[in-house]
Amino acid sequence: MNSKNQNTTEEKTWDKEKVLQDIMENYRRLEKSIVKQLFFTMYNHGPTLGALREDIWKSLFEQIVPKKFKVERSVFIIDSEFCGSFEEKSTKNSKSGISNEVDIAIFDESYTPYIFQFGRIKFIPIEAVAAVVECKSTSRDKEKLKDWTDSIKNLNTNSDSIARLAQRIFVEPAITQKATRPIIINCYLEKDDENIGSSTKIDEIDRLFDIVIKANEKEKKISIKFPNQKALGEWFVNLNLVSKSLEEIDFKDYLNLRDKSDDEICSRCRETMGRKIQDYTVKYLDGDEISLLSFNFMFNQLLMLINNPILFPHKAYVEMFNKVRKPKEEGSEKKTNE
Repeated sequence: MNSKNQNTTEEKTWDKEKVLQDIMENYRRLEKSIVKQLFFTMYNHGPTLGALREDIWKSLFEQIVPKKFKVERSVFIIDSEFCGSFEEKSTKNSKSGISNEVDIAIFDESYTPYIFQFGRIKFIPIEAVAAVVECKSTSRDKEKLKDWTDSIKNLNTNSDSIARLAQRIFVEPAITQKATRPIIINCYLEKDDENIGSSTKIDEIDRLFDIVIKANEKEKKISIKFPNQKALGEWFVNLNLVSKSLEEIDFKDYLNLRDKSDDEICSRCRETMGRKIQDYTVKYLDGDEISLLSFNFMFNQLLMLINNPILFPHKAYVEMFNKVRKPKEEGSEKKTNE
């Protein structure tokens, strides 16, 4: 072997322990860099800085989520239900069925079309959305945030679908995903006096969300909070079976068992579904968490529980549009061209 080949071989020899330690350290440095960017200030340019911070949060998610997902800013989420004034028994009105503006949406567009996209205006169907993010600076108004989260939670997925999957044709969602909703996230900047304020009020706001991501300028850290402390089984039910509760679920019905009495597999499933999301925390020896590395594993584990988007109900959206059709206005093409 000549010296050139020998050097090449030596260069490819890794010390795995040191590599992993370097990766952990790089996550810590990335965290500090992100915090520094988030707290960048410029006099009298609030809206500009707000947009900049959204870009920074968006970049963070783009580094973490698999490429099958798309991360978009400033979108509206829409469902296929329409309950207008002509439907007397409806408790909704024609303004229902569209979310408030979503700062960041994480969605799978593999099998799901945009309902409408033109430049910065985007309407994305609820069936495709895996996560939504509300970005705030330091101001968090409980009523406004509740209104925002409600506008997401009130959207409904539709099961009127048909698709070929592997060797079968499905005309309804799979048993493991009867209905879906996005993971709801709040990203914000921690105020210096936040810990002095009412912890009860902070907790009440946090509980509106599945995940709260908080940047602290003084400590140069990002903390990740799961306010409702769900085990994986609860996440599975809440994200895929929406209207059901964990107590109603027998995981044996959702396993691909050769024999329904395969107790070993069922036991392993129950044990795994009992894991807390905090079990995915990565720490230094002194107990200090490496937040972004932890969040990488935590968030992607939750995305794996959703995995594929629910089958898209094309016909339901067609029927929604047909409900609101009206006669074509004379001269409309001329007006549009003008």
